[in-house]
Amino acid sequence: MKKMKKLVSLLLTLVMVAAMAVSVSADDTTTYTITIEGSMSASGTTESHTYSAYQVFAGDLATDGTTLSNVTWGTGVNSTSLLTAVKAITDGDDTPFANCSTAAEVAEVLGGYSDNSDVAKAFATAVSNNLADTASGSASTTNDSGNYVISNLTAGYYFVKDSASLDGLDAAATRYILEVVSNVTVTPKSDTPTVTKKVKETNDTTNTTSTWQDAADYDINDTIPYQLTGTLPDVLSDYSTYAYTFTDTMSVGLTYSSDSVKVYVVTGDDKTEVASSGYTASTTTIDSTATSYAGGTTLTVAISDVKSLKDTSGAAITVTSDSTIVVEYSATLNSNAVIGSAGNPNEVYLTYSNNPNGSGTGKTPTDKVIVFTYEIDANKVREATAEDETSNSTVPLSGAGFTLYKLVDGTYTIVGSEVTGGTTFTFQGVDAGTYKLVETTVPDGYNKADDVIFNIVATYTDSSDDPSLSALSVTNSENTTISGENGSFTATSESGIVSTDILNQKGSVLPTTGGMGTTILYVIGTILVLGAAILLVTKKRMSSER
Repeated sequence: MKKMKKLVSLLLTLVMVAAMAVSVSADDTTTYTITIEGSMSASGTTESHTYSAYQVFAGDLATDGTTLSNVTWGTGVNSTSLLTAVKAITDGDDTPFANCSTAAEVAEVLGGYSDNSDVAKAFATAVSNNLADTASGSASTTNDSGNYVISNLTAGYYFVKDSASLDGLDAAATRYILEVVSNVTVTPKSDTPTVTKKVKETNDTTNTTSTWQDAADYDINDTIPYQLTGTLPDVLSDYSTYAYTFTDTMSVGLTYSSDSVKVYVVTGDDKTEVASSGYTASTTTIDSTATSYAGGTTLTVAISDVKSLKDTSGAAITVTSDSTIVVEYSATLNSNAVIGSAGNPNEVYLTYSNNPNGSGTGKTPTDKVIVFTYEIDANKVREATAEDETSNSTVPLSGAGFTLYKLVDGTYTIVGSEVTGGTTFTFQGVDAGTYKLVETTVPDGYNKADDVIFNIVATYTDSSDDPSLSALSVTNSENTTISGENGSFTATSESGIVSTDILNQKGSVLPTTGGMGTTILYVIGTILVLGAAILLVTKKRMSSER
């Protein structure tokens, strides 16, 4: 059985698949054609193939156009070595070809098995390992209909293989043994997997988390969850082993959370975690001179064989063509994060086995998600005076300090620390939500500005192959644009900057005591006292003279 599994891994070098459209015309011709329909790769490019047909059995075609009699070995195989290989094929505990010594006897036994049986696959593998040096016919170019045509074939049983290299293409070969007893047209079944990447959005203010989507916004230092999902081909059973590697590229504004990778097999509603021994997760730093994602990180999650995965308890996981392979991990938005619509993207592609008959890997197109973050600028101003010699109504004012608070689960929480110095106070790396801007250091001689509460509202495509930030705005609790004493906000999606002017008013100048007014009272009092004394002396003199 072990040997048979090894044979199955090489089975069908080609291409023809289980879905085969056959058109037969039994006529008087003595040669026939195999027409192989052309196909496009999953990425939309024309696949380039070279199909070669090898005659396994020769014989006489009956008038019914379906029966091959007087079977002998064909010209496309090394019959002696092939017979030896065929005798070794097992079916459970049985060796069905053990007593065969002629091509006719082998053909008779083979005719008792279906095309997709393990015995038929093992026979195909034996043929692929014992082909003649020269094919019976081949086709490497297409006709006007885009099909490959192998012509001038005599009646017989043929093995067809695709010898073109599909490495690095989003394409795969399949395998099949094709019995040709007349002209036949086949549709090759070359199924390939796909990969998608998603991110979740968490709104701190509303305490809600989205489903998996293509874009989100976050604060710097937030942890961001990511998900990679890969499908499996319909022809997974044609492979003895199936390699599968996710390559995920993060921009420089994202820091991979070490050891955060989890791998799952999902079949229907069943989601089973894969034991860490079933895959490797590694990271590399992208060269700083790279044309894209310079200085970022590449995360590689490699599975050598999806068909031999085990769960965390050590039990084998059943993986079928209906299963998906899911990778979940997290990253932190760091201080290198790009503000605004350029965002902080990352993307993934999948490398997968694409030759059931040997080595070879295909590669899917990339799928991208993006995380946005924004900036708040508070410009400190006062009313302009004549001395300022400006036509503006306000001018910058220094000496203030601001603290930003964010509404998180019903409570305002400090974002970072107080920002002081200069006249513009910048808070970088914030996401959508409700904020409160508080003047925590007031310029000398000025009254404290009122607290400003506002909402940052972002609009972006959350389901797109190329997600983008389309709008950024600021509203109050009534969802209207903020305006008033401290001016209105401006918001630009491209720059990602939300800006407002915070106006301070001078304090009032109140009356004081102990100044000139008191001195004047003292002087007036003294004069009155002196006048009274003079009047008293004068009256006394006048009285004595009498």
